[in-house]
Amino acid sequence: MINEKTLRLIPNYRFTDEYERQVLLNLYAKLYVWIFWGTLMISALDCFISMYFQQIPFVSIIALIGLMVASIILTCALHNKKVDLFDVDSKDEYKKYIKKARNGSILFAFVMFIIFNINNYIIPFVTHQELPKITALSSQIPTTATIAMITGLIIYMIAKSKIIRTYKK
Repeated sequence: MINEKTLRLIPNYRFTDEYERQVLLNLYAKLYVWIFWGTLMISALDCFISMYFQQIPFVSIIALIGLMVASIILTCALHNKKVDLFDVDSKDEYKKYIKKARNGSILFAFVMFIIFNINNYIIPFVTHQELPKITALSSQIPTTATIAMITGLIIYMIAKSKIIRTYKK
């Protein structure tokens, strides 16, 4: 197998047959997204807390860099094994996966937009600064909406590229 050194980090990977390995890799591919975003949010929150107490967040920055390196290595290993691809056998199944990708990207963009706008109030409140005025918010809302839409579109395109049709059109 290609890139066995990275995949040996997965527990019991060497002692399983090929089918069990594929199941393990599929499971880790699904769970790693949640682990990645959860750790990223905790590191970012720790950075904000450290900055609030006027400390330099060395540990958070090192953890963030380590997380990025680990995610790149694991993502490349999973991509080389073609674990992150979905084979669809019918047009209905293809439509179902496209709908899931579209709904997921819309949900992500909406949550991103909401979090951006909540942060416009929370960060000044926590740092005891003046809350933003209505004029500042009226210029920030279109900007955050544009960023969220572009990010949602990118996520949709990435998800769509991972769906492979095995049927004839």
